[in-house]
Amino acid sequence: MATGPTVPGPGLRAVLFGATAVFGALTVHSLLPSLLGSVVIGLALAAAVTRFPRPPVPHAIVLAGGAALLGASTAFDPVVFALLPLVHLVLRASWWVARVPWTGAVERRVLALDLRRAALVQALCQGLALVAFAASGLEGSGSWTVVAALALCALAVLVVPRTWWRR
Repeated sequence: MATGPTVPGPGLRAVLFGATAVFGALTVHSLLPSLLGSVVIGLALAAAVTRFPRPPVPHAIVLAGGAALLGASTAFDPVVFALLPLVHLVLRASWWVARVPWTGAVERRVLALDLRRAALVQALCQGLALVAFAASGLEGSGSWTVVAALALCALAVLVVPRTWWRR
């Protein structure tokens, strides 16, 4: 039986590394004024996740990123709109990297099925972020920062395969 076009294991690792580096740099930059320092920390986090793609490492980094945003300000930071897809990409790519060896590959058709579910989850998360952004101008909007952080945590839970919870 022939297979369709594939994505090789190193390609999956490159996506994981890149998404984690950008996610790390963006979240750390909310705490550090130095862009260079943020990039260095983002690259270190990317190396850690690429080396150890199984839970809890990627999830701990996502949780730490949400906590960094929560601790940085009580105002809604529009960078959340970019971080939500990055978080999803980091967690899904880490799942694939944990299961596909360096010499292995995944059919693009299989990845497309995963992307359909991701699109639905992203639509819901972006909608929640949009509501939080709109409400951030209202009186007492500090609670919306907590909602945004909880949305990041919920996203982390949603993208973990259900089989992980049964162990």
